[in-house]
Amino acid sequence: MRRAFQSAALCLVFLLLTACGGTDQAESVTAPGNDPSGVASQFYEWYLATVGSGENPLVSRAYRNRTELHPSLIAHVDDMLSASQGPGFDPFLCAQDIPGGLEVGQPEVTGEAANVPVTMVWNPKTEYESRSFVTLDMSAEAGVWIITEIVCPKP
Repeated sequence: MRRAFQSAALCLVFLLLTACGGTDQAESVTAPGNDPSGVASQFYEWYLATVGSGENPLVSRAYRNRTELHPSLIAHVDDMLSASQGPGFDPFLCAQDIPGGLEVGQPEVTGEAANVPVTMVWNPKTEYESRSFVTLDMSAEAGVWIITEIVCPKP
């Protein structure tokens, strides 16, 4: 009898901990550090730091391990890179060269979808400064914002 009581008590404690420890999806989507612009910044900070260290995340396919990227986007980039001549540009930067700076703008959020503007800056703070604009499409999945598509500017 005592053993049955202990088992029931443990089950009750487990249920209470899992029920109380979880967060509502709406709460986690808006939790600090889990906003669309924060996810975009986190990804591009990693990406530019990786490139800056001399590694090419496209060649090493290191982007495959990034939790900020939706599996369908990873598969799309894989397909682009596997094409006979490749995309001819970096699909995350929408450019051939690495920008000297990057600015993540304010997201436009509609429910569980968001668009985040990203500005690539070349030759920042010089007379030769130029900019191009990329849009990240994102969705909230299981309470976490994830990049589903990178929309490059029209040539």
